[in-house]
Amino acid sequence: MKKKSNYEAIILSFSSQTSSKETQNQIEDKLEKRRRNLLAGPNGRKVILFIDDVNMPAYDNYGTQMPIELLRQYVDFKGLYDREGLFWKKI
Repeated sequence: MKKKSNYEAIILSFSSQTSSKETQNQIEDKLEKRRRNLLAGPNGRKVILFIDDVNMPAYDNYGTQMPIELLRQYVDFKGLYDREGLFWKKI
């Protein structure tokens, strides 16, 4: 009998063309919307985020790599801003 896993994997592969918007969309597509401002793993599972080639995104005019800054925002503050409604989404 196969044991059901309590984890869901999100696998991202960064390249020099990866944008922060694309990264955010890929993460949010795998999450389940619980409320307007709360996202969680599907079916109550925990999510593991694996990123291949994390240092690949190109630098912008300010010397930052926007997809990495987006991930830093998530790690530091446990959420992301909604790009259209301009409100905070807790993950």
